[in-house]
Amino acid sequence: MQERGRKYKDQLDRTSNEYAGLHTAFKKFLKVEKEAEQTRLELAGLWEKASNLEAEKPLATAFKNLAQTIRESEEVHSESETRLREVVQEAFRVFPLHIRQQKRSLSRRTKSPVESEVPEPDLESSISGFQNKHQNDMKFSILHLVNSLMYYHSNSLQKLSEVFQEVQNIESN
Repeated sequence: MQERGRKYKDQLDRTSNEYAGLHTAFKKFLKVEKEAEQTRLELAGLWEKASNLEAEKPLATAFKNLAQTIRESEEVHSESETRLREVVQEAFRVFPLHIRQQKRSLSRRTKSPVESEVPEPDLESSISGFQNKHQNDMKFSILHLVNSLMYYHSNSLQKLSEVFQEVQNIESN
């Protein structure tokens, strides 16, 4: 029984380290995404300036629409990024804290001097409950991550497809 508790605590240590690394990497991912967003907004500004210099009205309109599309896409991206920070990054941040709480709970249970004072079903149900909660939390976080990314990319693809059609329909002299 105590051996099972020790093995599980070791597993929790490894898991905690992995999630701490995942949290760090996710923070870096969001930082890079924010920098890329700023670059795309700068590009939109340059397309806007180019539209003012363009003599051909259809091309100037296409440039303006492209700039507007980039801005609208970045607005959606920013909203998605905020949700990712609030939901997914937060889940990765707090999970190691939950692991520490679970380890403390296990320590109290496995340090019992008399084996009969710690009924095995209680330890097993605690481990099982923690694993189920973790699985549900991570499932929710991953689904949220994938949903946010799909929403952003599908929105961008739709808007860029409209601009693509517009540019493709420009008549050459």
